[in-house]
Amino acid sequence: MAELIARGITKSYPNGTATERRAIASVDLHVASGELVCIIGPSGCGKTTLLNVLAGLDSPDAGTVEITGGHGPKPVTSYVFQEPRLLPWSTVSSNLRFVLDARRDTRTLVDGWLERVGLAGRGDDYPRQLSIGQRQRVAVARALIVQPDVLLMDEPFSALDELTASRMRVELLALWSELRCTVVFVTHNPLEAALLADRILVMSPGPGRIVQEIRPADALPRPRDPDDARLWELSRRAVAALRAGAGER
Repeated sequence: MAELIARGITKSYPNGTATERRAIASVDLHVASGELVCIIGPSGCGKTTLLNVLAGLDSPDAGTVEITGGHGPKPVTSYVFQEPRLLPWSTVSSNLRFVLDARRDTRTLVDGWLERVGLAGRGDDYPRQLSIGQRQRVAVARALIVQPDVLLMDEPFSALDELTASRMRVELLALWSELRCTVVFVTHNPLEAALLADRILVMSPGPGRIVQEIRPADALPRPRDPDDARLWELSRRAVAALRAGAGER
């Protein structure tokens, strides 16, 4: 397992004028080994920017990101985007093999992961033959098949209907409980955060900063029941924190 530490992360982007738009400012973040942390905040507060910096897809203007520990000589990071981003010309199995060492015999491994995400027997299908929810299951399997030390997820269930999304949350928790990778999960859904997270970090409007922390793990041990009324209370606290961060009453 791996520990993720970000210090003083600041990132700005050109906005078409002589000035720049600052997306995030002086963000400090510490995610312990095996912890599942959810980040919530208003649209435009820099949640995806922060995730991209943590993933190494974007470079910060200031600050550092350090990932220590892991199973191998170098920590492995996986990213699940809002859209599945599968290769449309490749089969489901080929999309999973794409992230694996080509020298390995991966058939058993791929078939096993498709079964784990409820897609046994669909390996020869193409993404266009799957529903949106099934494609996102492939994306989750692709991220986890490499047994990452750190898993970054950017609103992965936001495009799904609520029934499918609720099933995916339960499946994610089961897989995370087994693998115990370190997870940073961005969401707009406070109730989703209350169900999933050890900690919820609340960001302010842009330029985004972390302004509050809520600890569901202190109130609700795992496993959690999605129908537990206490989740609603935690989500209301998260909404109140969002309003406070935006300067609302």
